[in-house]
Amino acid sequence: MAKWSIILGIVSSILLPKLVYSQLKIDAEFRPRFEYRHGYKNLAEKNSQAAAFISQRSRLNLNYRKDQFDFYISLQDVRVWGDNPQLIRSDQSGLSLHQIWTKVKLSNHFNLKVGRQEIILNDHRIFGNVDWMQQARSHDAISLDFKKGKWESRLFATYNQDEERFSGSEQYISNNYRTFQALWLNKKFENTAISFLFLNNGLQQSDSSRTNFSQTFGTHLNSKHNKHQVLINAFLQKGKDKEDRKLDAFLVALEWKYEIISKRLSYSIGSEWISGNKSGLPNESHNNAFTPFYGTNHKFNGFMDYFFVGNHYDKNGLLNAYQKVEYNWKSTNQVKIYHHEFWSGGNQLNSDKAYFGSEVDVVYRKKISEEASISFTYCHFFPGNSLMNLHQVQSSITNNYGFITFRFKPELFNSTESNKTN
Repeated sequence: MAKWSIILGIVSSILLPKLVYSQLKIDAEFRPRFEYRHGYKNLAEKNSQAAAFISQRSRLNLNYRKDQFDFYISLQDVRVWGDNPQLIRSDQSGLSLHQIWTKVKLSNHFNLKVGRQEIILNDHRIFGNVDWMQQARSHDAISLDFKKGKWESRLFATYNQDEERFSGSEQYISNNYRTFQALWLNKKFENTAISFLFLNNGLQQSDSSRTNFSQTFGTHLNSKHNKHQVLINAFLQKGKDKEDRKLDAFLVALEWKYEIISKRLSYSIGSEWISGNKSGLPNESHNNAFTPFYGTNHKFNGFMDYFFVGNHYDKNGLLNAYQKVEYNWKSTNQVKIYHHEFWSGGNQLNSDKAYFGSEVDVVYRKKISEEASISFTYCHFFPGNSLMNLHQVQSSITNNYGFITFRFKPELFNSTESNKTN
């Protein structure tokens, strides 16, 4: 807490005298989460014991605006309760800068943002901030943004090194991309928004300093008419993968949502097909597995994160058929129930061995106030023989996961509101 107080004091002493000519907003976030894991990400083995722990994210955010400049900083501390002793000389936990950027207004329609920033596009499928994870995701990037009328575009560029260099021949050893360039175009109509995304993604080969590039391109559509809403994703992936194999992959998704009772009760049904390799592994020269590189994958394929969230089964691809019921009452209570059926996304879709299993997720969220909320989530996975073979599990046992999240996001200071009262 001393670190946070010192930082806040320094920033306030510098900026507060200048508020007559500028705007300053300071807010915070406190988010502890209790988790119970038994078969999370990987199927539980016989006689395996469940894991339980409490993690915590703390953030202090500052946004300063003056003239055509906009400065934002987000200090973040991520820890597990007990990862430091009671009497500590120094904190070895996760204090970091989640975001720090400056945005310059170039004209009425163009902005330039430079620095560490979240990148969120459309429904988070290809670019998302993964906010569910305590550490979340951000990029060191340059962003050129355009907005005029119903048209909007964003152009991104990044280039990464793990340290200052004297030669360009050394290998980039960080578990990260080397570089990417992305272009997003969006057009809004009366009830529909359609966008196009192109991503040129550079990953360095495992055994050399050479960078291989893949190209992901496609479209996202969001259309709502009366009580009906349709969401579509369609993307192709070409180029070379990290191991210098030819990449030829795709992702297609369709979701239909119907509001049974306006703003209270809704039902959704959908399917997503992510291509994969027939044997589960690419051959020496070709790879048919699609990778949603920087998306919020936790949002799409079940909360138990068996697919596309840091495990090695993604080369099989995935066919995910799902349905969801959402109910809201008294504007402060919400229940969501998800049901997923999973199959391999490779070429053996008609095989009985392709069935991965099913998952049910239940979420209850209570809004305590404008600043605070609490949510309870329970997930249960029912594995199929194909997934059990991949995980090398002989018999099916209980695979479940639960967590409780409390979130408090107070606004500590707002010069705009302060000036109104003076």
